[in-house]
Amino acid sequence: VDITGRKVLQSLENARVKYNHSMFSGGTLYTMGASNEKGAICSKISLSNRMFPARSENTEQIIDLEGASGNCVDIIGSTLMAASSGNGGGFSLVFPEKGESVLFQPASDAKYIYAGDKWLVTLSQDGRGTVKVYDAARIRQGLTPDLARSIETRSLVPDRGKNVVICDDENVYVCMGNNGLGAYSLTTGEEIAHYDVEQVNGVDIDGKYLYLANGFGVTVLNKADLSYVSSFTDADASANYVRKGEDGFIYVAYGTSGLRIFTLTD
Repeated sequence: VDITGRKVLQSLENARVKYNHSMFSGGTLYTMGASNEKGAICSKISLSNRMFPARSENTEQIIDLEGASGNCVDIIGSTLMAASSGNGGGFSLVFPEKGESVLFQPASDAKYIYAGDKWLVTLSQDGRGTVKVYDAARIRQGLTPDLARSIETRSLVPDRGKNVVICDDENVYVCMGNNGLGAYSLTTGEEIAHYDVEQVNGVDIDGKYLYLANGFGVTVLNKADLSYVSSFTDADASANYVRKGEDGFIYVAYGTSGLRIFTLTD
């Protein structure tokens, strides 16, 4: 997609797969999804100048995962981390060059996974909400991560909502739908701050702020204490995911109204 020109430059389809979540790294597009024949999968497509290659039988590599549906993917070094839900699902390390995956945390209700500089965090809906924290350094060393801490959050409402989790070196921030946004200490596991707003779907962070996609709007909070900074509301649309770009703009997946781009001014 050409964001400046607001047009689709190219698309690639696979009618046998429902795609859910993507990330781009080192010239390769990795996408989680669900295959009609295989259940949860991770798709790997090598791009040329950030464009799809000509379609052939080798265009897309499919890596089988445990579970029914691949929900989320992130990367540390050359190792992918994947969240897949359904019977037998959970959180896995994925090795694209080998075409293999290794399940390290079983969780049939696995929702989201995020790799920070210091920590790897996972979110599953185990009764309420459960965040598990792992040392990211072990993954960089090619080792299976050891569990450092388990944190119980407030309930994730509704059950099948969009619940993003993200962390810095000190805290983990959890989107809990109609139960708002919670900040939890990675050291003690305690809730240190809470922002009470409904339909908190997505979150991103930078050095100073948190950016929320919460239902009808986009909200900016101070990261230090979750105090309010600014917001935008559109009652006819649905803000689902948000990303603060390296260019300073705030990109929001706004449901049926498309992608919207914002900037925060003083």
